[in-house]
Amino acid sequence: MKLRINSKMISRITLIAILTLGVVSCKNGNSVFDPDYEPSKPNPVITNILPEGRYLAGVDSVIVRGENFSSDIDSMTINFGGAPGVIKRASSRELIVRPGYKTGDNLDVRVSVRGAEYFSNSFSYTLDSAETNHPGLSDNYRPVSVFAIDADESIYGRIDIQGSVKFRKITKNGQVSVYSDTTRFGNYTGAKFGPDGGLYLISPETPNAAIFRMPPGGNPEGTIDEVWAYPPLNEGAKFYDLVFDGIGHIWVVGNNTNIYRFTFSDKSIKRYSFTANLRSVFVYENKLYVAGNEPGSVEQKVWMFPIDGTGNLGNASEILNLSGKYQGMIRAINFDSEGNMYLGIVDGDYGILKVTETGKVLPFYQYVLQDNYYSLVWDEEGFIIGARRSGANGTLLLNKIDMFDKERSTLYGL
Repeated sequence: MKLRINSKMISRITLIAILTLGVVSCKNGNSVFDPDYEPSKPNPVITNILPEGRYLAGVDSVIVRGENFSSDIDSMTINFGGAPGVIKRASSRELIVRPGYKTGDNLDVRVSVRGAEYFSNSFSYTLDSAETNHPGLSDNYRPVSVFAIDADESIYGRIDIQGSVKFRKITKNGQVSVYSDTTRFGNYTGAKFGPDGGLYLISPETPNAAIFRMPPGGNPEGTIDEVWAYPPLNEGAKFYDLVFDGIGHIWVVGNNTNIYRFTFSDKSIKRYSFTANLRSVFVYENKLYVAGNEPGSVEQKVWMFPIDGTGNLGNASEILNLSGKYQGMIRAINFDSEGNMYLGIVDGDYGILKVTETGKVLPFYQYVLQDNYYSLVWDEEGFIIGARRSGANGTLLLNKIDMFDKERSTLYGL
């Protein structure tokens, strides 16, 4: 008689063999499961994360405090809502961590330590985006100039909406309207509001250097921005940027042998000898900061001039030279209230460089911020609104950068 073996019988035989092997293995002490196993380390515990409540995804750094961590960074992991963070320094009670790139409210944060049986407890923490599109602007909205900010936190500049280029106003809530239907130029590289509510402008398109002005509310229908003041034509001056100080002056820089000071009340001009191709200027705590390069050189530098009580400049001090470490051209300067300087960079590796009070230069938000920022204005809610060029085709975008716990410095002219 032949023995018929079907598939059901084979499955039963296989199962019996596996169970038998398991029993034998247990008797020989070779089981994967060890009922006498004791973890070599206690489970980690998270008790707090600083800054409390929230921080920015992908930005250095948060402090994770607790117990039963390890000083061996490679023996631990941390994740924020499932996205891994980078542990930079560690001790048994504290971790310095760059959070993961995932954003969201109340993300579950957990730590694992090699040798511990379980992950840590779950700790809720919020991570916001460091860089976002400005509210109200879609991909069809393209900034084509620098921007100015007014006392109500609205920003102003030329924006292309599907081929319609107008000088527009954008409120902080993202409402977009036409501020001036007609303008004198297509490109402006300097824009600041003055104490009279007028918008003062610099354009490189004019063959003769001048400061131009839009009245409050924008140019009346059918008109263009007026010529407000200008140096003698035979000087051959070229203007690029301007800034107000707190004592009634407008400072103007460009590719010149002078820095120009215009008195706001009577438009009188005073010149201060300084030869350089300057593309940005800022006033912070009675000091004038200018950025650019000297003749015959491409090295990007920042100089500082003290401003005395009568509004005159002292001697220049070179405070920064980017050559050798950071590439690109400085196109914008801004300061926070603590004295840290922020430089908008185009054609470089980083979009913004931060210069600390001690002179240390750092890529700002290195792992998340995009490149090519050519205009930086700072609102009172803690955001820099930055205009930037994106990609090889030069697409222009307007972004909001969360400055977290930093406040802007005094903004003169408003």
